[in-house]
Amino acid sequence: KTPPPPAMNVSIAAKNGITGSVNGDRPAPAKDGEGDAKDTSLQRGTEKEVEKVEKVETEGEKRENTQPLPFRRLKDKWSRMQHSHDVSVPNPSSSPPTPLKPVPEIKEPRKPQGQISPCTAAERHENNKQDDDEDRASIVSLDSDSTNGPFFWYRVVSKFVPKPRNCHTATMVGDKMLVFGGFGGSKWFEELWTFDTRNIEWHQPELQRTVFGASHPCPPARYAHSCVSFRGLLYVFGGYGGADSWLGDLWVLDTQSIRVRDQTKAIMSWSKPDTVGEAPSPRAAHTANVVGSRIFIFGGNDGTVRMNDLYSLDTQNMEWKREICAGELPAPRAGHTMTLLPAESATEDSNPKLLLFAGGDVTCVFNDVHVLDMESLRWSAQPTSGPRPSARAGHCACTLPGGDLLVWGGGSVGKVMNDLHVLNVGTMTWSGEVHLKMSPEPRVGHSVCMWGTEMYVFGGGDSNTVFGDLTILDTEALMQHGGGCGRNHVTPQCEESPISNLVGGAGNR
Repeated sequence: KTPPPPAMNVSIAAKNGITGSVNGDRPAPAKDGEGDAKDTSLQRGTEKEVEKVEKVETEGEKRENTQPLPFRRLKDKWSRMQHSHDVSVPNPSSSPPTPLKPVPEIKEPRKPQGQISPCTAAERHENNKQDDDEDRASIVSLDSDSTNGPFFWYRVVSKFVPKPRNCHTATMVGDKMLVFGGFGGSKWFEELWTFDTRNIEWHQPELQRTVFGASHPCPPARYAHSCVSFRGLLYVFGGYGGADSWLGDLWVLDTQSIRVRDQTKAIMSWSKPDTVGEAPSPRAAHTANVVGSRIFIFGGNDGTVRMNDLYSLDTQNMEWKREICAGELPAPRAGHTMTLLPAESATEDSNPKLLLFAGGDVTCVFNDVHVLDMESLRWSAQPTSGPRPSARAGHCACTLPGGDLLVWGGGSVGKVMNDLHVLNVGTMTWSGEVHLKMSPEPRVGHSVCMWGTEMYVFGGGDSNTVFGDLTILDTEALMQHGGGCGRNHVTPQCEESPISNLVGGAGNR
């Protein structure tokens, strides 16, 4: 039977395995000053005033560059902008209305602690219209009506954006975030979008459509698939294609086969490679991870059963293999997250490890933690201390620059969440919920990508709305002002779920 749209009913979407995507291979952040030309001054007053913006004297010590991270990175690009005393933020989208609440007006131009005020998209467009006619984006704090930091969450405001969707994938390739597929409430998407993290701009890249006059193949529309990047290639596997079409196909996007047309457009090419060996059965709401030169597929569902099997794809010879695992296998599930732990977080050995968190099956939604040793392929249930997050599926998880695991959002029985938790993977201690004064709306089926210390969250949905917003979490500021781990042991939770058809998003972790 055709499953219900995952974002239109919280009883289906929130607790039934919808999950976003996180890139397991976090690219290194850009070096300061790379990409944009430096300005000699901010043109906002005298040199003495500029020094006050860039250097703040606190408790007798001078600390440079105290602006929140997105503003700090974009300071030079925005330095020519003039700021009025009444800056209003435009509607971030002119087609589908953005699901997030309207951004309040920034009443005052004064910014404490040297913070540089963001300029609106309209102002940037006015100042750059001689360079190009494309609408420019801006970044505003979710708490933009406040003048008291610290600030953690920011929203990208842009006119040219993808349509709202959930159960898509978002994957980092260099400094670009590539978004593919998804479900928009009434249709499935096969389109590809890129978000430039340096210039804060969305683009639709050109795709190769013909080869020697013949039509060039592209993957059909889908959602709840997985996508990972490896050596400039995107590997897309499985998903749900509608009309009871559970997919088990593999597609590869060559992001390096680029023929530059101008500064913003390039040509990329899809291919459907031939493979050998035992391939995974068709499925959705599974996860995919890159370890070495192999891609590992775990779990998922096919509309009938939930799975806990593990497959690997050797990218050198394109050979599939079903892996035989030892130890205590996790319960079959979908809508979970699998995250590659950094080598420095290993407590006993340096073997690469995948950490499994939460997900659900037909009768239960989990909040358990399992670790898979990738050398021995041995599973182990991992005890944790501290206030454990509630049971959920359709959440996202990613590793922070320090090695800890961050979990955000997801849903369970009758509720959708936007809570944030941090797991110290060295001591396996949960922080408890990290309370921030402003956060994006609760959601499931969203995607998450890390670029440096910035976490990009795109899309998702709740019981009434499919989101199309892009928000940024400054994890550096987060860890400086909180995220400590408690020590109280919490008994694992399992929430009853009457759902019989677990459909959801998928993830690359």
